[in-house]
Amino acid sequence: MRCKQILSSIAAAAGVARAESGSPMQLDVFLSDVIATWTNDNLAIAFIANIQNGNSPRIVAEYGLKQAIINLLDNAADVSPGFVQLDAKWTAQSLTIIIQDKGNGIPPEIASNTFDAGFTTKLNGLGLWLFLARSVITRLEGYLNFKQPSEGGTIAAITIPIKRLAV
Repeated sequence: MRCKQILSSIAAAAGVARAESGSPMQLDVFLSDVIATWTNDNLAIAFIANIQNGNSPRIVAEYGLKQAIINLLDNAADVSPGFVQLDAKWTAQSLTIIIQDKGNGIPPEIASNTFDAGFTTKLNGLGLWLFLARSVITRLEGYLNFKQPSEGGTIAAITIPIKRLAV
């Protein structure tokens, strides 16, 4: 039931106006809340979080963005329970969130399909979470990309203009 509620909420938030989907707060507080929510459900995962200090802009804390970040953390933990790292930093122009794991990476033959609705590599997956996460980020005029570092694993890189989050 909880999964259905989350899926409904993130699907709705992918197309909802900002004012209807969040509340004003400092960006660093929003990110700390996202991390606290995720770590509370994933106590067994080796997790490192680095959030920039200082000059945190006031934003509309969107539920859809929160769920998108949580989904990316879940995906990283699924393939790499021994290491997941989130780094968040911002400038006056943009927010950048990097989520890194030490899994096997995304095979080149499926890399172009990762954001397709219904595409999944998981036995019981629906293939919707990455599609919805990218939809939320795109609605905010942001980008979600995956990188394959030479040392292995996957990096999910989110960039969103601060003007699209700001109160």
